[in-house]
Amino acid sequence: MAVDWLPEPGETLDERYELGDQIGVGPTGAVYAAKRLQDGKEVVLKVFHPELFGGQVRGPNTMRLQRARLMKAQGLVTLEEIDVREGAAFVVMPRIESPTLPVWIEAHGAPGIERAIELVQAVGETLEVIHQLGVHGDVKPSNIYVSDAGEILVSDPWFLEGLSGIRDAAGLAPRADAWLAPEQSEGTWQERPETDIYRLAMLMGWLLAQELVEAGSSLVEQGVSCPEGIDQVFLRATQMDPGERFGQVRDFLDALSEVSLAAEDSAEEPIVLSVGEENAVDPLAETIGQGVESPL
Repeated sequence: MAVDWLPEPGETLDERYELGDQIGVGPTGAVYAAKRLQDGKEVVLKVFHPELFGGQVRGPNTMRLQRARLMKAQGLVTLEEIDVREGAAFVVMPRIESPTLPVWIEAHGAPGIERAIELVQAVGETLEVIHQLGVHGDVKPSNIYVSDAGEILVSDPWFLEGLSGIRDAAGLAPRADAWLAPEQSEGTWQERPETDIYRLAMLMGWLLAQELVEAGSSLVEQGVSCPEGIDQVFLRATQMDPGERFGQVRDFLDALSEVSLAAEDSAEEPIVLSVGEENAVDPLAETIGQGVESPL
């Protein structure tokens, strides 16, 4: 279905980018493989829905893209260019060869608890850098890439306002985003780290359950097999009230590390015999040279 604001593959955008295949399309816009005509570099170009950059939301949404371009961190997909005009906007990013997290899991299988926590911690460390300038606001599996070496890349560090009132390129109103933190559904959203912490914890629950979980509810009671400590971290991080969550990503990550360390210490604890067991006769003692008479 053709949409007047949506360019077609093969078109030249702004006389500078030749659009290739459309990689994806959704409520916020469409993503294309593209080539920069100046030097022939292969890039990814995202064209946003025009209503996201018109009227009252143009200012805050433009600010978030400009801020995202300033964010530089290992593990973060950087913006090479942004172009914002009244009722039009696009961003240019490097071509990413790695698959998104859902595609990676489909190819490699569900991660165990240890690997799931490692993935969450890697995303969290990138969020810590992002929080030096602002927040991400849109943490979810499709914005996370995993390389063949297992390294994490986080993309799209912005949350755009005005989405609820638009229709996507297929003419359909966007579905409710199940990854939204409660405060992001309240109209005017005030950016705060607790929002990213909520979504990071929801990502952890998704990794452990391999499906979307319910926020603020015990993972164990939802049928997820995980240590009690991880369950407690999840419960605190996904409270409805942001003030009841962890205040900083580092607090959340430290809590997860303490759970992991506690699990390791528990696994290494020596077996303590109950009273009387230490003098019990081992029926195989004679065969292993302990010199104790076998009752057999």
